[in-house]
Amino acid sequence: MTEITDGIDGDGFHLPHHAVIKENSLSSKLLVVFNGSAKTNTGLSLNDKLMVGPAIQSDIVSLILKFRLHNYVITADIEKMYRQILVRPEDRKYQRILWGDPNNIKTFELKMVMFGLASAPFLAISCLQQLAEDEGHRFPRASRVLTKDMYVDNLLSGASTIKGALEIRNEITELLKLEGFVLRQWGSNDSQILRDLDDENIIPNCQLDTCHSDKQESVKTLGTIWNAQNDFITYIVKPVAAKLIKSKRKILSEIAKIFYPLGLLEPIILYAKRIMQRLWQLKLDWNESVPNSLFTAWMEFFDQLPVINNVSVERKVLINDAISVQLHGFCDAGECRYGACIYLRLVDSTGNISPALFYAKSCVAPLKTVSLPRLELCGAQLLAKLIRQAIAITGISFEKVVLWSDSTITLHLIHTSPHLLKTFEANRVADI
Repeated sequence: MTEITDGIDGDGFHLPHHAVIKENSLSSKLLVVFNGSAKTNTGLSLNDKLMVGPAIQSDIVSLILKFRLHNYVITADIEKMYRQILVRPEDRKYQRILWGDPNNIKTFELKMVMFGLASAPFLAISCLQQLAEDEGHRFPRASRVLTKDMYVDNLLSGASTIKGALEIRNEITELLKLEGFVLRQWGSNDSQILRDLDDENIIPNCQLDTCHSDKQESVKTLGTIWNAQNDFITYIVKPVAAKLIKSKRKILSEIAKIFYPLGLLEPIILYAKRIMQRLWQLKLDWNESVPNSLFTAWMEFFDQLPVINNVSVERKVLINDAISVQLHGFCDAGECRYGACIYLRLVDSTGNISPALFYAKSCVAPLKTVSLPRLELCGAQLLAKLIRQAIAITGISFEKVVLWSDSTITLHLIHTSPHLLKTFEANRVADI
C-alpha cells in the first residue's frame, strides 16, 4: 500500500472506506473485504461507475460438462490471484482506504486488484488471457487450458492419459510462474498425477494413495462435490432447523443452497420451484409467514432433503474403447412443468451399451395458463437448446443425434413451416 495525503477522488467526492475484517480462527489471519458498492454522498458507489467488462471465460456448466469427458482430471486454483495483479498508478486513486484509530487515521492507495470491486474478475481474467496469448508459442497446450479450462482462479481440466494430464500440470505451472501466479490445492482422480507435488499444495483428501475408507474424500470444485477416490459427483445438503424457515425469504434461501449445475437433481428441485412459484402468486412480503397449507407442503419436501446426500453419479461418462457415441435427448411436459434431458449412448467393441445421463433442465409453467401441447413444444425447444449447447461444448463427432418426444402434436408442428403457424408456435418451431 502507498500512503498519500488525502482521500478525495478525481471527481471531488469522498470514496467509501468500508471494509469488513474477519478473523479466521484456524489460521489467525485477517480477511479484508472491501465494499465497492457502498454509496457515497452523491448516492453513487464506486461499483456504479466501474465497467464490469464482458464475459471472456467459459461458464460453469460448460466447464463441468467438459470435466465429465476426461479419463484423468486435475483441479487446482491460483493462490491469491487478485493480489498478483497491479493496477495502473493513475487508477489507484479509486482504491483509497482509511486505516488506523480515530485519532491517527492514514490514507492509503491500494496497488493491486481488490476483492469487492465490480471490475476485479474481468481485470484478473484478462491478465490470464493475455499471458496465454503472449506465451502460446512456448506453451501451446497450457495456453489452450488457460483460455478454455479456467473459471476465474479455478482450474478444471484433464486428458485421456496420465501422461497428458501430467504435461498439462507441468506446462501450466511453468506458464503461470512467468507472471508470478502460483497454483495450489491440486486434486486428481489418479495419485500418479499428484505424487511428486509438495503435500501442502495438494488438497488433503485428494492424496489418494493415503486415503482410508472412513475418511471424507470429496472435493468441492466450482460448487460441485466430487469424490476424487471413487470418481463420483455427489451432493451435500445441510438443512437448518425447520423452525427458522417460515418466511418466503427463508424458503428461497434454502432452495438456493442446492447447487446442481448439470441439472441431475431436476426431478427433486422442480417440486421446490413449484412451491416458490405459489409463494409469488400469493404476493407475500419477503419476511411474511407462509400460509399453513403451503408450509405443510414445504415441510414435507424439506424433511426429505437430506436424502439428496445419498445421490451420486459417475463423473466420467465416456468409455475407453467406444466404437460408437450417440447423443439422445428426451423432452416432456405436464400441466405445470416441462423439461428435457440428454443421454450419451456408448457402444464398446464387444457390443455392450452404456447409457449415461449427461445434462438436464426443467422449468415450471408460466403463471398464465398455457395449454399442454404448447408446454410440450416448449419442452422440445428447451431440448434443442440443450443439444446445441452440448454439441458445442463436447466437440465430439457423434455418430447419431436423436431428439425424442412422445407428443405427436409437437412432432407435427416441428415439421410445419413456421409461416403457417400462430406466433407462439411459429417462434418456437423456428428456433428448433
